[in-house]
Amino acid sequence: MNARGLIVSMAPLMLLGAMQPILSLQPGEWETVTAVTSSDLPGVPAFVSRLMMKPKTNRRCIDARTAAQGPAQAMLAKGCTAADLRMASDSFVVDLVCGKLRTHIYGRATADTLDGTGETTKIDSKLDVRARFTSRRIGICS
Repeated sequence: MNARGLIVSMAPLMLLGAMQPILSLQPGEWETVTAVTSSDLPGVPAFVSRLMMKPKTNRRCIDARTAAQGPAQAMLAKGCTAADLRMASDSFVVDLVCGKLRTHIYGRATADTLDGTGETTKIDSKLDVRARFTSRRIGICS
């Protein structure tokens, strides 16, 4: 998977992992739609950047055991850490570090929805990607 695919597909899941059990998510099937809204990728042809703008949909099952443990350990992508997390009522801000990628995510959350924006940069390059995402519980796991 290329860097764009990793960023787009993992950002919402990393967010779920970074959230503390302050907010309990409902177990079940979750659907996340992510769309890159802007990107600065030196050396990447313009047509590739335009392709990145297409929304991408992923589904993930969150079982009851995982939900009971809180999403932090269960959903945090391997090798990533939450550098900072601030929650107030239904809003959140979190900074994630995954190797050389840093993602600043902010938005709103309920037990069965997440909605936000992620801004990903690479520590030693000019890579800069901004994406919007919405996640929602769509039912029981199949």
